[in-house]
Amino acid sequence: MQIINHLTIGRMNNKEWLVTAHDYGRIMVFDVERLLAAVEKYADRPNKETEEIKFYTKPDLVFEVEASAWAISIHERLNLLAVSCNSGRVTVFDLTDVIVNQGDSVGVYPSPFLRHNIPEIQFIDPAEEDVEKGFYRDDAFYLYAVSIEGDVVLWEFFTGKRLERFLNRIEGRDENVYTTAAQVFAAEKNAFADIHPVHLDEEEILDEPFSRYLYLPFNTGRWLLLKSIDQQAWTVNTLNEADFMHVDNLYELTGMPYLNETNLFKQLSSPIHLKHAINQLTRSPETGKAIAMSDRFYNFAMRFIHLPLQVMPLEDFMHASVSDEGYAGKSRLGSSGTGDGDFPVLKQPREQADKYIHGLNNGSSRSQNILVAPPLKNRFVLVTARKSIYLFRAETLLCNTSAANVFSRPHLSADGLGSGGELNAIDRINFVKTIPALSAIVVGTQLGALSIFRLVRYKSAFALRQEFLFPVTEMFSHERITNIRTIAGLSVVPVVDIWTRPHEYHKCRIYIYYTDGTVLVYTLSREYENPVMEIGI
Repeated sequence: MQIINHLTIGRMNNKEWLVTAHDYGRIMVFDVERLLAAVEKYADRPNKETEEIKFYTKPDLVFEVEASAWAISIHERLNLLAVSCNSGRVTVFDLTDVIVNQGDSVGVYPSPFLRHNIPEIQFIDPAEEDVEKGFYRDDAFYLYAVSIEGDVVLWEFFTGKRLERFLNRIEGRDENVYTTAAQVFAAEKNAFADIHPVHLDEEEILDEPFSRYLYLPFNTGRWLLLKSIDQQAWTVNTLNEADFMHVDNLYELTGMPYLNETNLFKQLSSPIHLKHAINQLTRSPETGKAIAMSDRFYNFAMRFIHLPLQVMPLEDFMHASVSDEGYAGKSRLGSSGTGDGDFPVLKQPREQADKYIHGLNNGSSRSQNILVAPPLKNRFVLVTARKSIYLFRAETLLCNTSAANVFSRPHLSADGLGSGGELNAIDRINFVKTIPALSAIVVGTQLGALSIFRLVRYKSAFALRQEFLFPVTEMFSHERITNIRTIAGLSVVPVVDIWTRPHEYHKCRIYIYYTDGTVLVYTLSREYENPVMEIGI
């Protein structure tokens, strides 16, 4: 059976393309317009017994990678297709000649290897005007990737004449090429054989494996960032500053009273807040309803008392590293002894940052400007792990905010029926949909728990605020979930009319698809210029 691990629709050369990644390593690319024409052609010939419409259409393009293909990302501006596979490598195909010029040549950009499988990748695909304004280089493209070893990486791939000059330097053994910073784990010696054009001493490679970085480029670009979150990473998405909703104070940003202005402390004891308190998640609501983390926007304060969202603010909320003290301990996270409080906080000591900046351009004065005005300005990276969520600055991968346990549920045994032990194979946060028009994201696991976070900002501080959990019954009744009752997919569709401007809609439908054929539909909405979100079925 030909298993499809991933499929997506994206635009290249002003056309829509459907791309599928298969378990045996094959990637197929279909022209969506041609597919729809085939559906229309065979629509009047359904199967008499099942009424299914069956037909076969050859793909427009077929590629093959070295192992089971996992993730897909499409770069619209440059007509690029990136595919990850279980070899731990990402392969980028340049389709410009094929789909624009009707030629027959395809450029290939191989990435370095990561330590494990790569379940998700994401291009940074800016608008053309951003490139013209100098926000991004016009001779490079950028790709984020996450691995189930916990690596979060950013690669810069060179194109055109810049790539040609880079390859000439490698062939000429120009030592200047190695002064550009690239972070690579010191892994097994054969991992460097075909991707690093430099001689490495065998003892040096094998000494302290996975414990230090080697500053090396790879043959089509360079590493810009590499961080580890010390738990399996499953999704990566990019966000813009404009996607975040403005709030009026630090308390509305984080839910932390000790960060708030004085007048907001008085609200915690007011009757209007006390009557909306949620006494833990012990009730059994009806199927199809959602738990609102606040009955109204101005009443969400009690939500943080009874359902604490564990966030890790930076020391100055901008470009500093996470503090080593306070935020990483059990007391700050309120651990109950189950291990949920031991949240893996990302740290980048000042001396490491200084060394990194110094090495970017061999210590030249230009080095100091690279992180101040990077090519990824005003962007963020959203990463989910098994039960956690992180919000990073795109240009530094420094953590702005995070939630240690999104659903605050106990661990499940390996078979998903008991209590204690590890989460089972499919209970991880691997569904993420962004809704920029509502400043919201939807995250979920295949076992049925989903949550809506609001993207919020206060001055130069950015964070996530959890507002809904749904569907309620599926979340609380893990013992009732079987393999045929797990979530197979999640989609978000805007509700628009002829007066709605693109990206300015205020209502959308969330479709949850189950493997047994069940589909639940929720409506998420807010009134125009009103920060309150409502959800219903």
